[in-house]
Amino acid sequence: EHPDTATYQSTLTLPSRHSNIGSVLLGLHRCEVALKSHMTALAIREKVLGPEHPDTATCHSNVGQVLHKMQKRHGRKFGRFAESAEGAGNPREGSWTRAP
Repeated sequence: EHPDTATYQSTLTLPSRHSNIGSVLLGLHRCEVALKSHMTALAIREKVLGPEHPDTATCHSNVGQVLHKMQKRHGRKFGRFAESAEGAGNPREGSWTRAP
């Protein structure tokens, strides 16, 4: 097998691991850590597969599920990829903000 093939395959496996961990954490009600894990998977998928790939869309859905659970739990809406009016950081860099 060509070494580049192994590297490419491991790059596809890593986001799956992050997604699986995020799903377990979400089930344990550890939303903030689950969100970070799912966001890591999303960043990798977007870089490797592109924003239009179905696996990338699944990662977006996973992030949405975590944010929905956070909304139900905290009674607030949480921003996803848009920067807030207060100039908060980008969630892809590990931070998330509450929407007004």
